[in-house]
Amino acid sequence: MAEAKLTFTDAAAEILAEAVASEEGEGYQVRVEARQTGVRKFHYSMDIVPPDDVKDDDTVLEVSGITVRIDPASMGNLEGATVDFVDLGGLSGSGFKFDNPKEKVHWDDPIAERIQALLDDDINPMVAGHGGVIELLEYKDGTAFVHMGGGCQGCGLASVTLRQGVEEKLRAQVPEVSQVLDTTDHAAGENPYYEPGK
Repeated sequence: MAEAKLTFTDAAAEILAEAVASEEGEGYQVRVEARQTGVRKFHYSMDIVPPDDVKDDDTVLEVSGITVRIDPASMGNLEGATVDFVDLGGLSGSGFKFDNPKEKVHWDDPIAERIQALLDDDINPMVAGHGGVIELLEYKDGTAFVHMGGGCQGCGLASVTLRQGVEEKLRAQVPEVSQVLDTTDHAAGENPYYEPGK
């Protein structure tokens, strides 16, 4: 068994233990998955699973007396991450939150930092409604190189989103940007929001 580098806060462990204890029968476990949706973005899930949901190459954790299983691909995406349970109140509600250092991006270039902030605060919340994500890979000489992931990868309207949404906003709010280049392999998109035209 590989040594796991995923940690749970006390609050998250307590909620997990309560959820498993509420199941009828014994031996229920928690399966955690982290699937890559972009270069530095992941979709997380945690499910209570029956005792026979076992894979030989799982990483196994004991958290507050319950068994947590993580498949190898997910473990690679989760190393160094922390799971917390947060209550935001109001409409935001409560839930598990993954703090994953693999998602954190810091740029030395102040222009790249401004582009990143615009993507994080303005653009990605909009495309997230379609299961999409847009990431900055590099900024150089007026060009922002981006990757479109999730529902944006392979989407039939990806170029429209890029030109009439992302590029217009970036050029308006970060005037140093003269163009946005999409580096995405759209043919590899597994779940496009709109199917591409034939």
